[in-house]
Amino acid sequence: MLTEFRKKLFQLIPSGQFSLENVAEEFGISARTVQRNLAAENIKFNQVVKSIQKIMAFNYLESKELSIEEIAYLVGYTETSSFYHAFKGWIGKTVLQYRKEKE
Repeated sequence: MLTEFRKKLFQLIPSGQFSLENVAEEFGISARTVQRNLAAENIKFNQVVKSIQKIMAFNYLESKELSIEEIAYLVGYTETSSFYHAFKGWIGKTVLQYRKEKE
């Protein structure tokens, strides 16, 4: 189930509709069943979401056409400052530092 769950999150995160309940509804099961299935694989919902957001952020950052605000929104952050904070936590650098290094 984890693979299908991740694929679904890649689709849902840019829409902003990626709560546990939204994902469960997409699979036609209860939120609790999603949690149980993930727990069987020793992972929690928020861990999967954060890992997908991180992958998506790095992929979007490859595009110079997207602003940081657009990327923050596309990876599910309603506040750009929250995205900045999360990004710095991931790699210890700011988004701007990362982009500069990639030039």
